[in-house]
Amino acid sequence: MQEIYKALVKAQANLTNPEQNKEAKDFKNNRVMYRYASLDGIINHIRPVFKECGLAHCQKIQTRDDGTWLITTIFHECGEYIESEVRLLAEANGRMSVNQQLGAAVTYMRRYQLASMLGLSSDADTDDNDVTKTQTDDKKKKQNDFLKPNKPNPASSSQNQPINEPKKSANNSADKPVESNKPEAQFTKQITNQTLLVLKTLIADKGVSEGDVEKIHTSYNVYDLSGLTEDQGLKLIKRIQEKYS
Repeated sequence: MQEIYKALVKAQANLTNPEQNKEAKDFKNNRVMYRYASLDGIINHIRPVFKECGLAHCQKIQTRDDGTWLITTIFHECGEYIESEVRLLAEANGRMSVNQQLGAAVTYMRRYQLASMLGLSSDADTDDNDVTKTQTDDKKKKQNDFLKPNKPNPASSSQNQPINEPKKSANNSADKPVESNKPEAQFTKQITNQTLLVLKTLIADKGVSEGDVEKIHTSYNVYDLSGLTEDQGLKLIKRIQEKYS
């Protein structure tokens, strides 16, 4: 694996960040959420340097038992190559079918994965202060509520049972509060790099505010998103997709 690494070092020395030629717009509030480099813009940007360095790339979709995966391969003319894999998440909503969502996810992750493998930055967030100034009350409420749990159904609660009354032991020997928030062993697997990448890009794409990201850290008692478990990461992805669909 010596030749491809030499070629990648040479390529990175000659590559700059691609032009951010597209804008993600919030038409409701008439503002630009962030700017990014399109997939064709990234490919056209790297192709001359790849040609000079004897490099090429391909991106393929693979269906497995655990879902649909995007595999990006960068290979050298000598036959050596490096790969990166990411699982694609898609589900139907009121506007798009599963296949349409999957197609959007493929395009979205192709540019992020390729740029990431080459150490390139393809996004530029707009100034957070400008974004905050132009948010409507409805948008703020939607962002502030996305971590709140669903309200319990009053009909399912006992009318005479106090909500916060501590449970007593069977022999009534002591009134000990019931322990809560015990970690579940089956959900303690550290978040994978693929899920972490999907979560971060989804947060950027949906315009989730820094305040809401801080709420995630506080809610799960982590310093950053990499401290989440795999199960927590997947649940957050689903919750953000539902809130911002």
